[in-house]
Amino acid sequence: MIYITILIGLCAIVFLIRLIHERRKIREITVQLKDYNKETTEMKVNLSLTNKHLEALAVEINQTIDQQAEANAHTYRIERELKQAIAGMSHDLRTL
Repeated sequence: MIYITILIGLCAIVFLIRLIHERRKIREITVQLKDYNKETTEMKVNLSLTNKHLEALAVEINQTIDQQAEANAHTYRIERELKQAIAGMSHDLRTL
């Protein structure tokens, strides 16, 4: 009977340690995302997780970050092309 109690206690301790570890990882990801939102870097979320569901979430977040970076690059290219077109038209109007 005492062995069963010890085994249950050890299982509870292991469960609590894993829970604390996963909560710490979630907090780290939250901090990473807050830092990402403050800066314009393309920082990725750390994927060293033990929970498959949390890891899948981190993968989705990283894909969203990639898509946002691509959208920002596309917007920058379009703005640059628009400025060049306006500069060209302005030059043409002055030389007429």
